[in-house]
Amino acid sequence: MDYGVYLLLVIAGLELWLTIYIFTRYQRTKAIFFFGLFTACVTGWVLTNSIPLLFSYSSWQSDFLQRLSFSFAAFIFPFLYYYILLHPFPSIDINKRFILFTSLPAFFVSIATLFDKNFVIGFYDTSVRATIYGDSFWMYAVVMLLFAILIPVEIILKRRRLDGYYRYQFKLLFSAYLFSAAVGLLINLILPYFFDLKINYWLGPASSIIWVSMVWWVINRR
Repeated sequence: MDYGVYLLLVIAGLELWLTIYIFTRYQRTKAIFFFGLFTACVTGWVLTNSIPLLFSYSSWQSDFLQRLSFSFAAFIFPFLYYYILLHPFPSIDINKRFILFTSLPAFFVSIATLFDKNFVIGFYDTSVRATIYGDSFWMYAVVMLLFAILIPVEIILKRRRLDGYYRYQFKLLFSAYLFSAAVGLLINLILPYFFDLKINYWLGPASSIIWVSMVWWVINRR
């Protein structure tokens, strides 16, 4: 086991604490609800990227947990997108049909990567952990990238409509998102899937603490 495992376990613990802190400290608006789901999925993604290293790579536990990491990751960007739509105005509502319609692709690829080997065939251990992608994995990649693009677009559009402190908030959110999402997407999706380049697995999940901490700071300073 390398130091990356311990780093991810510490980060997962911090993100879990942030989730509990927000839910217990603040009124449970829809924005807080989606932030909680977002951090829960990030925590699950981080944990399922670290715990498999405690098992043999040939074990069914390791294979299942690594597939589960894709399932958690599929919902990270959708829940974050819904949070950005609602922040900073708790009175804003999102049409339930819109949520259902936009979350269905994420739900589909989440289940598919967990059970369908046309999406994820398996995993193997080299100097870094590597995934064997199936022919249908492109659908997962498209869903992830579409939501990853929608989030900064919404941040930019909303920042233009805001003044003063909230405008400053969205500037910070945009900066943190660009760094955290760029690292996570590059290391855990774009480079390994599109270019077959494998980099230390823990860098992507570790970068999530920057974005989660920034959103927590924004909520805490309301």
